[in-house]
Amino acid sequence: MEFKRVEKDNVLLIDDVTSNLITLSEIIRNEGYIARPVKSVEYAMKAVDAELPSIILLDVTMPDMNGYDYCRILKKDIRTRNIPVIFISGLTGAKDRIRGFECGAVDFITKPFENMEVLMRINTHLKEYHMQKNLYIRNQKLNILVSSSSSSRPSVSILSHVSRSFARTGTFPRATITRTTSQPTASLSRWDFHLLPSTRRSSRTTL
Repeated sequence: MEFKRVEKDNVLLIDDVTSNLITLSEIIRNEGYIARPVKSVEYAMKAVDAELPSIILLDVTMPDMNGYDYCRILKKDIRTRNIPVIFISGLTGAKDRIRGFECGAVDFITKPFENMEVLMRINTHLKEYHMQKNLYIRNQKLNILVSSSSSSRPSVSILSHVSRSFARTGTFPRATITRTTSQPTASLSRWDFHLLPSTRRSSRTTL
């Protein structure tokens, strides 16, 4: 059974400059993605609560909270820690870029930006994000098959739970699934959903 991604990726755009939001939204929609522009971190938080984005484009200089601080919040939240964040800013110094990467961003684009550059970076990081999720699901399926080899009935419910968790939270279980004769099923209630360290270096493919 393969898990296919049927929904369009949605891109959350956070910038207090209307003209930037209009330009970025046009770029994203022309590529077939869903653009979700907001003008403040406050509205960004509400947008994330309503629906998890596939990727976030975030301005550094915002009126209510700077992008660095909001990126840290995203990376501490179990629901959003694995969502790629790309900074788009007029700041050009090396220290600014380094600070962005230290906050957990995957990329940093300097304003004024080239439309094609923005699009290529979005495509690249979305591809990696989905490839990583796909690899993780395949590993979980393998773990289930191996741990179920001594049992006459594989734990299909656990595999289904992994898939539903991805669809609902966009995050990944911390622990691999194990089964022994004394513990016939894994305890789903104890799962802590986020990436295993060993999977962070892997490439990603579309689900």
